[in-house]
Amino acid sequence: MINQQGGVNGRKINYISLDDAYSPPKTVEQIRRLIEATRCCFSSIRWARATNMAVVKYINQKKVPHLSSARAPRLQ
Repeated sequence: MINQQGGVNGRKINYISLDDAYSPPKTVEQIRRLIEATRCCFSSIRWARATNMAVVKYINQKKVPHLSSARAPRLQ
C-alpha cells in the first residue's frame, strides 16, 4: 500500500527477508550480506535472542538502525 501511494518521501520500500535457520553464525553472515550488498537503511530481527545478540555489535559499528521485536514474558 505504501509503495502504491508513492513510498516514503518518494522512495519505495523493498522488503528483503533472509533465512538464518536460527543459527547465530548464519545470522551474522546474512546481516553482513544485507548491509554490504544492498545498503539497507535499517534491519529488523525477530525476538530470537541468540541471533540478535550475535549481530548487534556489527550493526552498531555500521550505524544501521536496528529494530528488534520481543514478546512479553508469560505471567505464571
